[in-house]
Amino acid sequence: MPTIYRRCALSRPGRIGRDDAWWSSRLAMLDRGYLVAVHTDDDGVDDGFALCEPKQNDGVTTLRVYDVVAADTVATAQLWRFLLGIDLVDRIAAFDRPLDEPLEWWLTDRRQCRVTEVADDLWLRLVDVLAALRARTYGPADPVVIEVRDAFLPVNNGCYRVGPDEVRRCPDEPQLSLDVAALAALFLGDQAASALVAAGRIAVHDPAAVPAADRLFTTLESPWCGTGF
Repeated sequence: MPTIYRRCALSRPGRIGRDDAWWSSRLAMLDRGYLVAVHTDDDGVDDGFALCEPKQNDGVTTLRVYDVVAADTVATAQLWRFLLGIDLVDRIAAFDRPLDEPLEWWLTDRRQCRVTEVADDLWLRLVDVLAALRARTYGPADPVVIEVRDAFLPVNNGCYRVGPDEVRRCPDEPQLSLDVAALAALFLGDQAASALVAAGRIAVHDPAAVPAADRLFTTLESPWCGTGF
């Protein structure tokens, strides 16, 4: 599982590494009857796994799914096909799944998939704003000059020119101004700049910068950590 996780999981925004101690503690919390299913692609490469555990209560067998990690949606769907096909299981309860997982659309009757709880998964605080902005990629759009305010770490205060080819500090007039907390929500693609503008979390000095920022910071997948820490 650690090898597959390192190979397949860390490309998604918000994912973090899992060291040996994390894996040991995760497995120590389970009974000895836990099951690990591994998916292998057409080239013989292991590209996904599912970690689950059957539980019985009052004659009802529940398959508790704790982790599903895969390189793509094909492997993810095949792992779920396997889990849903395990015999003598009355219901499946999955934990810590991303909001954008299309599981319900893989079912014959999507109404059999029910979300029973939505909880916070990731809290982000940018410590070095310039390094963080340079560490991610951006969508195709004109560069935008953003002014960042950070009362706790004033070294981050200032204007940054953010574009798909370069991120740097600059002396230019800001097109957008925001607090470092709003930048954290924008950073992983969880919220669109236009949504934060509507919420009053971003001050707009140049209206043309809003759709440009939407395109720059958007991500194909919703950010998701999926690892307790």
